[in-house]
Amino acid sequence: MSGYASTRYERTAAGDCLNELVAACQQIQVAVRETIPAGVLERDPSRRINAASRLVGLHQGVATDHLAAFAALLALPGSHGPSLATLDRSSCETWARAWWVMEATSSTRAEYRARAMVVAELEAGAKRRIALLSTEPIGDGIKRAKGERDSIKVISPERVPTSTDLVKKLLEDCGATPAAAIYSHLSGVAHGESIFTESLTQRPWTGTDSVVALPSDNLNKYCTTLCSVTLIATAQLIRSWGLSESDGDAFMQAATGAVHRLASVLRD
Repeated sequence: MSGYASTRYERTAAGDCLNELVAACQQIQVAVRETIPAGVLERDPSRRINAASRLVGLHQGVATDHLAAFAALLALPGSHGPSLATLDRSSCETWARAWWVMEATSSTRAEYRARAMVVAELEAGAKRRIALLSTEPIGDGIKRAKGERDSIKVISPERVPTSTDLVKKLLEDCGATPAAAIYSHLSGVAHGESIFTESLTQRPWTGTDSVVALPSDNLNKYCTTLCSVTLIATAQLIRSWGLSESDGDAFMQAATGAVHRLASVLRD
């Protein structure tokens, strides 16, 4: 990659590589739907709900959707740097929540974490005075979620880490550093903060108008972060769900091939 701004060819070529990764992730979605989870995501038939496997399966689907949208944006005319950063951030946050559940040391702990996360999300929403689309009063939702969480008995209840801490840990675990700076940039762009969005404008800047651009360096960082998180989190899901060795091997072969081709595009 050469020059300040990425070219249409570079973006399209990167998108083609990411579409291969999307296809590999979609195959894991199919395997998840068709396989009864084992290990830390094992379901207890005595429970009315099994939140851990439901949360992980949902978040894998959501993260794959973000990845597909990211790849699709790269194929469109224009740069779309701010939207790509926002999708990157959303994918990281989605996987980070699943990561915390999958890292549990037992199925009981995973179930507790999944239910505790719902409580934490509702309480955070209440502080921001949000309303639920279901029209259920948020206080009622919190009370219900706490009851479901507390029905899972663990020796030492845990406080759910903040979204920032969850993402930073996931980025560090997959080797994306400096994690704090990466997440600060992605969040700042998603929030529309000018100190971050200014880095996604055409140069040289005239001082009178700003044209949205996708610098080559940003394209590299966004794609690398997204791929790193997708690879490590999906590999963890394959282990945590107890998917077959053939499912795992097929994913890793397809995904690593796509990532290697992407790395070649980003180097050229």
